[in-house]
Amino acid sequence: DTVRVAFDFAGLTSKSMDVTLTAANTSVTNVPDGRTTSVSYKKFTNVQLIGSAASLERITEEDLRGVVDLENDEAVGPLVHPVDIVAPGFDDVWVYYGETASSAYDIVITVQYAT
Repeated sequence: DTVRVAFDFAGLTSKSMDVTLTAANTSVTNVPDGRTTSVSYKKFTNVQLIGSAASLERITEEDLRGVVDLENDEAVGPLVHPVDIVAPGFDDVWVYYGETASSAYDIVITVQYAT
């Protein structure tokens, strides 16, 4: 089966930004019970944002956050994991990862058993 989606880009524009993700601005969701996580620092260059011109004019690096989802991942140790970059507070802005990717960025997180 094939699904085609048409999207009207009228009124939207793009902007590239560098984004530094740290423990302070990156959340890890769906952490398995009995585990803790820590996030390594990572800088991404030329992150492509799409949105209204008004929002892209106002948005700064401090407005962007990383989200790592550990659903169905039981691994322990240092892990290279996909991270979604999001812009909470800007419902008309999103990150463009390319034509075929749902996430284009990876970050190292460490998953440990809680003590």
